[in-house]
Amino acid sequence: MAKTERLLQKRLIIGRRIFEIFDGKEISVSFKNLTKSSESTIRIFDLDPKTERIVRKELSWLIAAVVFTLLSVTGLIEAIEKMALNESLFTLVFLIPGIMCWFNYLQKSYDMIIVKYYNNGEPALYFWNNKPNKSEFERFIQNLIELINNLKVDPRLSPTRRLEIYSQYLQFLCDEDVLSSTEAEQILNRKKKKMKATVVNKDNVVSLVKS
Repeated sequence: MAKTERLLQKRLIIGRRIFEIFDGKEISVSFKNLTKSSESTIRIFDLDPKTERIVRKELSWLIAAVVFTLLSVTGLIEAIEKMALNESLFTLVFLIPGIMCWFNYLQKSYDMIIVKYYNNGEPALYFWNNKPNKSEFERFIQNLIELINNLKVDPRLSPTRRLEIYSQYLQFLCDEDVLSSTEAEQILNRKKKKMKATVVNKDNVVSLVKS
């Protein structure tokens, strides 16, 4: 498949996400950090064009991190002025929990844009808002939403394109066991006749036969 667009997002400590859109029909997501990695592919047809923003700030961890950091820095400065090695080592008592608080703040706080599945409203894609920068992020999201909307049936579309979209809807019904593959094929064939599509490029119509 030909790759059409790519978005790379990174967050300190949390990890890295890469989103890649292929042929305007699928989007792949890969995630990687120091301990784990994962990959998945989602059909753009299955997504809802409406997005949701969720913001969470763990202020308690932030306040604790600032307090411990100030205590450790203050103690270190005093130890250096006094040339007291023992006191400089004592600052580790504040520095270590300070680092742990910063880690928890970064891990538990987030600003996310969520794209959901249109059929059940469950989250499908998680984006870190405005990563790597606002312009690049907004361009990618707008392009994705446009691709989702383009998969809705528009009477101005060509017969071939409309049949392709109808077949995707029918494939979804097959996947949900609402229709059998035979029933879906019969419905699509009736639609072809109704639209008087005498020639249809088979490569552009999604197969309705389940593997």
